[in-house]
Amino acid sequence: MQVRKKRIYRIGLGIVFGSLVLCGAGGAAAVYIGPGKILGPSYEEVHGSECRTVAATKTKDSDGIWIRQYIVADAQDDLTRMRTALRVAESILKEQSPHLVQVSVVDAGNPGTVANMRGRAIGAQVTIIPKPVTEAESNSGPYSGISIQGSASTDGEFHGIRFEAMREDLEAMASKFEELKGCAAVSGEGA
Repeated sequence: MQVRKKRIYRIGLGIVFGSLVLCGAGGAAAVYIGPGKILGPSYEEVHGSECRTVAATKTKDSDGIWIRQYIVADAQDDLTRMRTALRVAESILKEQSPHLVQVSVVDAGNPGTVANMRGRAIGAQVTIIPKPVTEAESNSGPYSGISIQGSASTDGEFHGIRFEAMREDLEAMASKFEELKGCAAVSGEGA
């Protein structure tokens, strides 16, 4: 009876010790390799962040419809803001097929008028012209964009370094989107 209890005790200790070693090895692998390689990239790393539309304009000219949208995103870094703007622009392009789509990301602290959503108020901006008509549109290509490094100041302005996005980088980002999701409903219509 005594031998049997010792054997059960040893088996129990072996199972506990083995599971601890296995968990430790898994944790060490996650730290060494990185969670992104094991679990894959997060939604934010591929699609950008959640957003809401603060103003949208739709204009018609001889070339077609131009849609401009100003959004507020929960992003603190320039790449996430760029991905968010690109995802929203692609979503608009898919739904409405306009001649030009421009999506600008502004900070939530920015005053809500379209006149104040220019210059330093823009943290990232993406413009898509799927079918260029003029020579200038053809030269700029179908994708263009800018982003400002860092987060916004207390007055809702971005004062970091401005980066011009390369068309190839924007196309590569857009090709990774698994879903095209726009922003929450418009809270104020701008002209």
